Formats: sequence, C-alpha cells, structure tokens
Amino acid sequence: MALITDEKTARRKARVAISDVASYNEAKIEQGFEEDNLFELLEDEINEAKEHYVSIVDPELEKRCNFFNLAIADIIFKQRGSKTEAKIW
Repeated sequence: MALITDEKTARRKARVAISDVASYNEAKIEQGFEEDNLFELLEDEINEAKEHYVSIVDPELEKRCNFFNLAIADIIFKQRGSKTEAKIW
C-alpha cells in the first residue's frame, strides 16, 4: 500500500483514528478530564492510533503537518471536553 501524501486524506485518517479512540473510551475521557490525567489514561490507545497513523502517512507530510495532534485537540478536547465538567476548565 502506498503511503498517503495528500494532506486532505492524512487529515481525515488522523480524525478517524482519534474518533475511534474517543468513541471506545468515553468513560476514560470523562475521568481524564475530571481528574486532569487524560493523557495518562489514554496513553496506550493514543500511542496505538499514532503508530497506525504514522505507518500509513508519508513521513515528510507527517513532519510538515501535525494532523494527528490537531485531531486530538478537535475531537477529544473541543468535542468531548466541552461536554464534561472539569477542574481544568
């Protein structure tokens, strides 16, 4: 399989990967926001998603455009975080 070199496709793949993490780990996300330890709770899931993403995206594109971290901000923080009462807000 050829590596992804298109920014639009890479952005979509990153968002799908993080959407999957968020969908399957809603309780951990809520707990992570409440206890301010989100990244510790989701470390394995995020690392697994990142490994997959990096394996399918051209390394030069991945270095230039950090779509994976943007997807974390958009999907986990913006979408899921806004629904959770947390000390950090």
